[in-house]
Amino acid sequence: MRSITSRAVAGLSRLAVWWMKLRIVPERIAAGHPEQNGRHERMHRTLKQEAAAPPAANRRAQQQAFDRFRREYNEERAHEVLGLETPSAVDTPSARADPACVP
Repeated sequence: MRSITSRAVAGLSRLAVWWMKLRIVPERIAAGHPEQNGRHERMHRTLKQEAAAPPAANRRAQQQAFDRFRREYNEERAHEVLGLETPSAVDTPSARADPACVP
């Protein structure tokens, strides 16, 4: 299995560099070991089943399918790992303010 990472210097994408400037540390799993990130892999499988297989007729319709999935997944669907609560019910905003400018 081939690892899907950036081919940029040190394997860091522009998004990863931006996160690091915000003091968010990207974490990686070992190549070829999706079981190290099982919950994330499971969410992607559910996303594909419910919103992308088969794909919508056009980009707008596909985005609407993704938006419906996100809303249901975060606001309606209970998650066992969250004590059968929804993510939106247990999420709290970060106390850290977004910087006006990223260095």
